[in-house]
Amino acid sequence: MDAYRSIPNLRYYKNSRNLGMAGNWNRLCQLAKGEWMVMLHDDDMLSPAFLKIMSEVIRSSDRQRLIFPTFTMDYDTFAKTDEITEVTLEKVRKWHFVSRNYIGAPVGMCVKRETAIHLGGFDATYYPPIDQAFYIKCLLSGVEIIRILSEPIAYYRILVNVSLSDETINGCTFQHVNIRNEFYRHFPAITRLILKPYRKICYKLYAEMNNSHVERRTRRWPLSKFETFLHLIYGNIFSRILMRNKHPEKIHIPR
Repeated sequence: MDAYRSIPNLRYYKNSRNLGMAGNWNRLCQLAKGEWMVMLHDDDMLSPAFLKIMSEVIRSSDRQRLIFPTFTMDYDTFAKTDEITEVTLEKVRKWHFVSRNYIGAPVGMCVKRETAIHLGGFDATYYPPIDQAFYIKCLLSGVEIIRILSEPIAYYRILVNVSLSDETINGCTFQHVNIRNEFYRHFPAITRLILKPYRKICYKLYAEMNNSHVERRTRRWPLSKFETFLHLIYGNIFSRILMRNKHPEKIHIPR
C-alpha cells in the first residue's frame, strides 16, 4: 500500500481481527466519510465511466435511493464499454423479488451512508446472502431501489474462494428460504395463498441451481411437467404486473 500513499483522500484500513462478511460491510458504513458510499468486493472492477454516471443519477433525485449499476461477468464485454450518453433508470419493486434475488451481487452498490446506518446495516443472521436481505429490508422500509440500465459499468468476478465452498452454497439455499418466508409475510393473506405453489416451485429451482453451481453441465430441470406449466403461468402474470407499473426515467450523461 506504500505505493498509494501520495493519492489524495485515499484511506486504507486493516482490521485487527476477522469481522466476518456482515461485520466488514458494516465497518465500511462506519469508516466512510462521504454522503454516499459505493461497495466493491476485492476482486471486482468499476468502469472509468462509473463515477460520472452514478453522479448524474444521484443528482437526478433527492429521494432516498439504493442504486445499482448494470454489471457483467464477462470481462471482454466490460472492457469494451464505450462512452455512454444516456441511461434508463428502472424502479425495482417488491414483485421483482418474489422468485429470486433480482439485483444479484452488490458490486457497485451505491447508497447514502446515513440510510445504511439508519436501517441497521447488514444482518449477519442471514449469512451468506446478507445482501439480498438488505435489499428487501430497504424496499420494505420505503427506500427506493434503482437499477441503471446501460452497457455494463461494473465487472463481477467469482473466483475459487469461499463463494464456491459447499458450506456457502448450502447456506445460501437455507437462508434463501428464511428470507423469503420473512418477505412473504408483508403481502396480503390472499396474495400469500395464491403464491404458495409458486414458492415451492422457486425453492426447488433455487436448490438445484446452487447444487449445480460449479458445473453447469450437471444442472438438471427439477420440475415436473405440471410444475413447469405453473411456473410459466406465474412468470407471465408477474411480467404483466411489472410492465404495468413500470415508469422508466431517462438520464442524459454529458460527455
